[in-house]
Amino acid sequence: CYNERKDMLNIAKNRAIRRILPASAYRGICFVDDEMLNSLVAVEKILCDGFVPSDDLLHDAKHIVETAQISAYRVCNGFLVQRNWLLGRRIAVEELADTRRKNYGREIVKKLAAFLTEEFGSGFDQSSLYKYVRFYKLFPKILDSSSPKSLLSWTHYRFLIQVDDAAARDWYAEEAAKENWSVETLKRNIWSQYYYRLLSVQKNTD
Repeated sequence: CYNERKDMLNIAKNRAIRRILPASAYRGICFVDDEMLNSLVAVEKILCDGFVPSDDLLHDAKHIVETAQISAYRVCNGFLVQRNWLLGRRIAVEELADTRRKNYGREIVKKLAAFLTEEFGSGFDQSSLYKYVRFYKLFPKILDSSSPKSLLSWTHYRFLIQVDDAAARDWYAEEAAKENWSVETLKRNIWSQYYYRLLSVQKNTD
């Protein structure tokens, strides 16, 4: 009976998710927890409370759909970042479990990639899993004080983890969050070495 009730609850949650999200947004979600459901319900409530209809049906319909998608993607992105960070941490812990075995880390990543890809589809190949591990190692405390809404997008973090200099990486992450940089802006600033150019200017003015 307990398992049946649990299954029915999960079905109800997933129906709620699908009511709010476009198909492309929920396709990569492997589980639904109460926090995620509450966040999405909050998005739906904001949309309902803040919507003011006009005399233009097409305009109103477009506004509703676009606003819902943007809000829902923001919520989902937070959980995507958390998922990738948690996977990275779990793999890193597993790698430390047996450091005596040669290539042990490579073996578990290969095995896990095959398993997750079979279970959930794309997004879990070996290259992706290594990115998740690097993400966890470079941002080990990112979830300590962050809520899903305050995190950058996963695409932002994909570029940030390519920056080897810790000081530069932290600066780019902080500025991207504070100034609301798009992914393209972050990428351009990293590739143009914006951080180092600012340091050079500051040194010349001192």
